[in-house]
Amino acid sequence: MIKIGKITTGKLAKKAGINVETVHYYERKKLILEPPRNSSGYRQYSPKELKRLKFIKSAQKLGFSLKEISELLSLKANSKSACHEVRIMTEEKITLINRK
Repeated sequence: MIKIGKITTGKLAKKAGINVETVHYYERKKLILEPPRNSSGYRQYSPKELKRLKFIKSAQKLGFSLKEISELLSLKANSKSACHEVRIMTEEKITLINRK
């Protein structure tokens, strides 16, 4: 039985506007956590992972690399100095984009 609020890989990918292999790639790169599986072996993602994927895609559209996105996500997890660090990274990225 699937728990309420859990999303399969296919549905997650569709809602995030990416393909299933991209979801698995992000798992391997530790951008999203590998979720628990149900009794049939299907991955069961939380809505939190959908938000995380949408953040990743938005950051990519702004020109952030996956490495930079990973750094931003880790700053969020360690939120003591996160705002200041994120501001610095964002300002540096804006400067780089404006130069191009």
